[in-house]
Amino acid sequence: MCLACSLTSAWPYTTSGKQEILPFALQDFPADLAVDSSGDVFVLTIGVNTGEGDRVQMIWGH
Repeated sequence: MCLACSLTSAWPYTTSGKQEILPFALQDFPADLAVDSSGDVFVLTIGVNTGEGDRVQMIWGH
């Protein structure tokens, strides 16, 4: 199981405290997880197959 797929059971909260709800199943799309230099902000980039190369980014922190 990819790392991003394992996040679906505990989707993170944004810095505003609101939980982001994805309108699609995360495991259906290729995704990668990156950590910034401070180590407390994460960026999840999901490749959405729209034919336009669109990508969705979810950013959250501790």
